Amino acid sequence: MATPATVDTSSLLQLITDCCYLQARESYQQLLVENNLPDSWLPEDETEAASIKRALERAKECAEVLKDMTVEGESGINSSWIHATTHFGITCHYQLGDDGIVMVRMEGKMTDLPLFEQAAVIHEVEFFKTWIPFCNDSHKVDKIGFADLVAYISLFIPPIGRDTIIYAWAADCLREASKIIISGKSVPSWPNGATKPTGWFQDTMDVKTFLAVIDVTNSTSARTTIVAKVDPRTILPHSLINFVVRNLAGFMLYFFQLKVKDVIKHPDCEHAKCIRENTHFYRDWLKPKLEGFCKVKGWDPPVIPYFE
Repeated sequence: MATPATVDTSSLLQLITDCCYLQARESYQQLLVENNLPDSWLPEDETEAASIKRALERAKECAEVLKDMTVEGESGINSSWIHATTHFGITCHYQLGDDGIVMVRMEGKMTDLPLFEQAAVIHEVEFFKTWIPFCNDSHKVDKIGFADLVAYISLFIPPIGRDTIIYAWAADCLREASKIIISGKSVPSWPNGATKPTGWFQDTMDVKTFLAVIDVTNSTSARTTIVAKVDPRTILPHSLINFVVRNLAGFMLYFFQLKVKDVIKHPDCEHAKCIRENTHFYRDWLKPKLEGFCKVKGWDPPVIPYFE
């Protein structure tokens, strides 16, 4: 049996850094076998151990998400989902939970929308307020690694205001399923992050579930599915809130499409400026990842003009 000092975890930790959690789980299991280690083994270094434990938990969630959201037939929707609306090629379904809060599922094809620019619109939290309906404030609270973000988001539907702090992480499942997964939920607090004081018309909403699965079909298109469950914490009847959510949820993907198209058309826009300035994330990490995936799939490489 290998001693803790002789176990080389460098490849495993690199996969974790790259957010390849399913590959990291494979690497971890191979590490156990090659070094004759028990199934519960973790390195003595507390930081490494915490990183590996978190990666294994995320790998489990990714596997469950991919299983649950596997497309079955054309719609990919089972009988537990009820059709709500279809607008602009975006379909919205919903389920009503035992707590009376609706869970919505939005699906739409993103055609002629390069994945690089899609990633920029998702990553630049500060500009959510420029395209998400009713979002009047948004900013990045913290960033951990390449794809772990803590964000503040505020919504205002007169006269009601709701805000929250969300922790979200992304997983690269391109090798296994040609998909990117984003998972997030509200956190009660975060250093340097605060919600507004509560009052008659202002409260903190609870994002119980946020899942986005981006199924990459080529270098310029994807099919995106978003599942969300939000408790707005309001005295208004759940039936009214659920009606509004069912009818408005699909528009989020529509406005996302419009924003990505706007970024493509305007190379000097605020998103493009962030892309050029944050070379560590966009040029050195995201760009090679997308180009490598397209090469494996035999697709034309994505056109990424920002660093020429």
